[in-house]
Amino acid sequence: MAEKEVPLSVAERHKILFIESTPKEELISYGKKYLSKGMLYDALEYFEKAGAEDYMNQIKEKSIEEGDIVLYQNVCHPLKQEMGKDELIKLKENAEKMGKESVSNSVAILLISKEKK
Repeated sequence: MAEKEVPLSVAERHKILFIESTPKEELISYGKKYLSKGMLYDALEYFEKAGAEDYMNQIKEKSIEEGDIVLYQNVCHPLKQEMGKDELIKLKENAEKMGKESVSNSVAILLISKEKK
Protein backbone atom coordinates (compact mmCIF):
# COMPACT_ATOMS: atom_id res chain seq x y z
CA MET A 1 0.00 0.00 0.00
CA ALA A 2 1.34 3.42 -0.94
CA GLU A 3 1.76 5.65 2.06
CA LYS A 4 -0.13 8.92 2.14
CA GLU A 5 0.81 12.26 3.60
CA VAL A 6 -0.31 12.99 7.10
CA PRO A 7 -2.60 13.98 8.62
CA LEU A 8 -4.85 11.29 7.25
CA SER A 9 -8.61 11.51 7.11
CA VAL A 10 -10.50 9.72 9.86
CA ALA A 11 -11.61 7.03 7.40
CA GLU A 12 -8.04 6.43 6.17
CA ARG A 13 -6.71 6.36 9.70
CA HIS A 14 -9.33 3.82 10.86
CA LYS A 15 -8.67 1.65 7.84
CA ILE A 16 -4.92 1.56 8.58
CA LEU A 17 -5.22 1.15 12.34
CA PHE A 18 -8.28 -1.05 12.76
CA ILE A 19 -9.57 -2.60 9.54
CA GLU A 20 -6.54 -3.70 7.54
CA SER A 21 -3.67 -5.86 8.69
CA THR A 22 -1.19 -3.04 8.22
CA PRO A 23 2.45 -4.18 8.45
CA LYS A 24 4.40 -3.05 11.51
CA GLU A 25 6.92 -1.15 9.36
CA GLU A 26 4.16 0.85 7.70
CA LEU A 27 2.58 1.69 11.06
CA ILE A 28 5.96 2.89 12.34
CA SER A 29 6.46 4.94 9.20
CA TYR A 30 3.13 6.72 9.73
CA GLY A 31 3.98 7.21 13.39
CA LYS A 32 7.29 8.83 12.45
CA LYS A 33 5.52 11.18 10.05
CA TYR A 34 3.13 12.30 12.76
CA LEU A 35 6.00 12.56 15.24
CA SER A 36 7.98 14.79 12.86
CA LYS A 37 4.98 17.13 12.66
CA GLY A 38 4.70 17.28 16.45
CA MET A 39 1.40 15.38 16.41
CA LEU A 40 2.31 13.21 19.38
CA TYR A 41 -1.10 11.78 20.21
CA ASP A 42 -1.54 10.64 16.62
CA ALA A 43 1.99 9.22 16.47
CA LEU A 44 1.34 7.29 19.67
CA GLU A 45 -1.63 5.48 18.09
CA TYR A 46 0.54 4.11 15.29
CA PHE A 47 3.46 3.22 17.55
CA GLU A 48 1.13 1.51 20.02
CA LYS A 49 -0.47 -0.55 17.27
CA ALA A 50 3.01 -1.51 15.99
CA GLY A 51 4.29 -2.26 19.50
CA ALA A 52 7.18 0.15 18.89
CA GLU A 53 8.39 0.66 22.47
CA ASP A 54 11.43 2.78 21.53
CA TYR A 55 9.22 5.35 19.84
CA MET A 56 6.65 5.24 22.62
CA ASN A 57 9.45 5.95 25.10
CA GLN A 58 10.45 8.96 22.98
CA ILE A 59 6.89 10.24 23.23
CA LYS A 60 6.94 9.59 26.97
CA GLU A 61 10.06 11.75 27.33
CA LYS A 62 8.48 14.45 25.18
CA SER A 63 5.33 14.41 27.33
CA ILE A 64 7.47 15.04 30.41
CA GLU A 65 9.36 17.85 28.67
CA GLU A 66 6.14 19.49 27.53
CA GLY A 67 4.35 19.06 30.86
CA ASP A 68 1.56 17.02 29.25
CA ILE A 69 0.07 14.74 31.90
CA VAL A 70 -2.62 13.30 29.63
CA LEU A 71 -0.10 12.23 26.99
CA TYR A 72 2.17 10.87 29.74
CA GLN A 73 -0.68 8.75 31.12
CA ASN A 74 -1.68 7.63 27.62
CA VAL A 75 1.84 6.44 26.81
CA CYS A 76 2.47 4.70 30.15
CA HIS A 77 -0.51 2.42 29.58
CA PRO A 78 0.67 0.63 26.38
CA LEU A 79 4.21 0.50 27.79
CA LYS A 80 2.73 -1.26 30.85
CA GLN A 81 4.68 1.12 33.07
CA GLU A 82 3.66 2.73 36.31
CA MET A 83 3.82 6.49 36.40
CA GLY A 84 7.18 7.02 38.09
CA LYS A 85 7.50 9.42 40.99
CA ASP A 86 10.68 11.01 39.58
CA GLU A 87 9.07 11.41 36.16
CA LEU A 88 5.97 12.96 37.70
CA ILE A 89 8.10 15.41 39.66
CA LYS A 90 9.94 16.44 36.49
CA LEU A 91 6.66 16.73 34.58
CA LYS A 92 5.24 18.92 37.37
CA GLU A 93 8.32 21.16 37.35
CA ASN A 94 8.13 21.56 33.57
CA ALA A 95 4.40 22.31 33.72
CA GLU A 96 5.07 25.01 36.32
CA LYS A 97 7.82 26.57 34.17
CA MET A 98 5.37 26.70 31.25
CA GLY A 99 2.60 28.23 33.33
CA LYS A 100 0.42 25.12 33.17
CA GLU A 101 -1.00 25.51 36.65
CA SER A 102 -3.85 23.02 36.24
CA VAL A 103 -1.41 20.34 35.03
CA SER A 104 0.91 21.06 37.93
CA ASN A 105 -2.00 20.72 40.36
CA SER A 106 -3.13 17.46 38.76
CA VAL A 107 0.35 16.00 39.03
CA ALA A 108 0.61 17.15 42.65
CA ILE A 109 -2.54 15.16 43.42
CA LEU A 110 -1.08 12.10 41.69
CA LEU A 111 2.11 12.46 43.70
CA ILE A 112 0.17 12.66 46.96
CA SER A 113 -1.73 9.48 46.10
CA LYS A 114 1.58 7.74 45.24
CA GLU A 115 3.01 8.68 48.64
CA LYS A 116 -0.02 7.20 50.41
CA LYS A 117 0.60 3.79 48.81
